Order: sequence, then C-alpha cells, then structure tokens
Amino acid sequence: LITAGFLKEHSEEYAPFIEDCSLADYCTTEIESMWKDADHLAVTGLVNAIGKLQTAVTSVCQSIRVQYMDQNAAPNGGLYYDFPPDQTEAPRITLLYRPGHYDLVYRR
Repeated sequence: LITAGFLKEHSEEYAPFIEDCSLADYCTTEIESMWKDADHLAVTGLVNAIGKLQTAVTSVCQSIRVQYMDQNAAPNGGLYYDFPPDQTEAPRITLLYRPGHYDLVYRR
C-alpha cells in the first residue's frame, strides 16, 4: 500500500512507464493484488517511498538490495541488484527473489 500510494501521489513521474491502463488501474491490479510479481516500477516506487520517510524517521534506509537465487534473473547477470544502483553504502533492506516471490532477508 505504501508503494501504491507513493506512485499515485507522484503520478506525473510514473504514469509514462505504464502502458495499456491508467496508473490507478495498474496499482490496483499489479501492486495491491496478491500473487503478483513486483516489477522494476514497483520496487523503484517502494525505494522512493521509503526514501521520503527518511526525513521523518532517520533510521529508515532509502535503498534496497534484491538478491537473486538464479544469476540469470538478475538485470546485470550478477547475484544482486541495488535500487537505486548509485548508492555508496550497502542497502540495509535485502529482498531474496525467487521466481514469483520476494522474501525479506534479515541480516545478523
């Protein structure tokens, strides 16, 4: 819901990336629905929404690492991809991507 709300609030930025439906319909069918894979737009929206929270809560990080079980699934052919990719520090939030599913990984 955080992601959908952020995308709708910043629709002028994100609407051009959506084809065949409105941003509101995209959020309803792709972001808010169960059993849907999160695409690049959804993860980017989540990262940017968390980044906006950082001004209110200083302990919230603003980047996410997606760790891939299958190297062929990673955008750069590696084991992980950081959103946004130009961060200097390692992200504090890590998601493990398995085909059709993301798991939150807790570091010790």
